[in-house]
Amino acid sequence: MRLKISGYEFLLALVTMAVPGLSFSQELLYSPPQRVTAGYAKVEILGKNSQGILVREIGRSDDQIAAYYDNLQIRWKKSTPHKEKNARVEQIVVYEDSLIIFYSVVLKNITLLKAFKTNSRLESRPLAVICDTINHSLVNATSPVHFEFTSDKNKILLYYEDAAFRSNKILKLTCFDAGLHRLWQTALRIKTMHEPNIIEAVLDDRGEACVVVGENTIKNFRNDFLYSELHVFKINSDGSEVNETIFEERDKFLGTCKARLDAQSGNILLAGLYADSPGAESDGVYFFLLKSDNSIVQKSFEPYSQEFLTELTGNNPPRRSDGFFDFKPKELIVKRDGGAILVAESETVSSESFTTSNYGAFGISSGFTVNYYHYDDIAVFSFQHDGKLEWKQILHKKQATEGDGGYYSSFVTMIAPTSLHFIYNDVSNGQTNVAGYTIDPSGNQQRSELLNADRKGVMLIPRSAKQISPNELIMPSLKRNYLQFVKISFNTP
Repeated sequence: MRLKISGYEFLLALVTMAVPGLSFSQELLYSPPQRVTAGYAKVEILGKNSQGILVREIGRSDDQIAAYYDNLQIRWKKSTPHKEKNARVEQIVVYEDSLIIFYSVVLKNITLLKAFKTNSRLESRPLAVICDTINHSLVNATSPVHFEFTSDKNKILLYYEDAAFRSNKILKLTCFDAGLHRLWQTALRIKTMHEPNIIEAVLDDRGEACVVVGENTIKNFRNDFLYSELHVFKINSDGSEVNETIFEERDKFLGTCKARLDAQSGNILLAGLYADSPGAESDGVYFFLLKSDNSIVQKSFEPYSQEFLTELTGNNPPRRSDGFFDFKPKELIVKRDGGAILVAESETVSSESFTTSNYGAFGISSGFTVNYYHYDDIAVFSFQHDGKLEWKQILHKKQATEGDGGYYSSFVTMIAPTSLHFIYNDVSNGQTNVAGYTIDPSGNQQRSELLNADRKGVMLIPRSAKQISPNELIMPSLKRNYLQFVKISFNTP
């Protein structure tokens, strides 16, 4: 059907699919295209509040926030508020009907990290709060600041490595509530580790933080499995006490992990890939569970079977050169039973250099290098609360681009009430289709094509997409300097 609203036509496409164990429908809604300047840098979908769907649009010389109605017609667009000149926005948080904006200001020897809270229409301009003062190092101006939130955005954790982290091993952490009141601040000195790498942090509703740090003692030029140990530091709700738990492995090499909090039990879940020797090939998947009382409950390793390798490569029996190469953890989704689903993707970058036979003015031949970006198959593993592997699946895809940083590659995950959806751009025979896999709680999968991107005049950016409700996903499109948004609604009968 076609809906005509204020002179614009929106195409509402309804596609219904029914397969054994999987039944759902998809509604696709397109926004009117808007022309943007060349060199458009970034689109960040912030979330949804009473003003509609909020989007931050960052151009070469401007930075704006736009509000869209549910039908994707624009409601208003305003410059992103800046409290000071030369300020850089670090993070924008949509909290209820307000926006919390964190920004940094670089001074001579320090960087001030500040924040303020404004209303949903960006009209109020209260005084900014100084969140922290970050010292500069001789090499880098500042260390990157990371943010973590509770699910309701009621508490915010910001953390960063001290300027002299490699020598003093100090991690700075500060916890705020949504009113920007400081709940606690601490400097975590990691005394028990030689080569610590900060991996991830989580924050619970009480304001207790958990930081996962890897011990990088495995030195190898081409190695994705750096860690012999994972250290978990739990900081209590006033920042006064730190408890450390160590997951040590002598026979396996651990890759980076994803960490999540099980809000119902308070347990911390860790999952990633491991290898029997350094390199780019993983030999299996691991799942660790740390109880709220800091006791280790589960420590599970699941090696890949020959059948699973055949499912990946299509070779039966597998060839000697077959393997799970270059897979990296992307998502860890907590299940209602206390288990989790780990999602990993094969991701590589290769380069090729070209030289010409012509010589320049100084008698030197010219040349250039092309980078190729590959985002291929997805592996999905479902663990029960006791650490046992319930099911596993391979979702086949191949994406290869050059010189674009993989801007339109990879996928976005949508967590629906009764299924998982993985949406990506599928290019074949010169045509780009937006395709998706759906997996139900039992591990049954179904692939479908949602739309022909070329016919619709869109080119979606999966990694900039955001889920805005239990059944709705917003994906930006940027094609030939035209910006659009596509809303995908999944409805289960």
